[in-house]
Amino acid sequence: HLLEQVTKQWRREYLTNLREQASVKSKANGSGSSISKGNVVIVKNETTPRAFWRLARVEQLLPGKDGKIRSAVIKLGGGSASTTRRLIELLVPIEVKSSQPEIVSNKDEAVAEKDAAGDETAEGRSRSGCW
Repeated sequence: HLLEQVTKQWRREYLTNLREQASVKSKANGSGSSISKGNVVIVKNETTPRAFWRLARVEQLLPGKDGKIRSAVIKLGGGSASTTRRLIELLVPIEVKSSQPEIVSNKDEAVAEKDAAGDETAEGRSRSGCW
């Protein structure tokens, strides 16, 4: 019972706050959208309850005839690899940004391996860090 109340309050307050922040940002920027490529968004669906709205990642922004961003190509989450097109008004940005994994060069890996295989070992040092 308590979990249901917390979930309802979170949906009502947090999601509404995110929508309002997105609206304020877009009006301040004059761009009409605070969504950018790579953003994680909640996809509004008027036929389902908010608790079941899906998460997606913005793959591409599509401008309208006036040059303003009007829709986006999104990749739906939940194990589905499908992409679809949605109006910007149906996308609610969340605070999480999609991050790409860091690419480590072979040179950096070689340095790390050399440090790990160095002559100094933790067993050979005293607590003060001296030999």
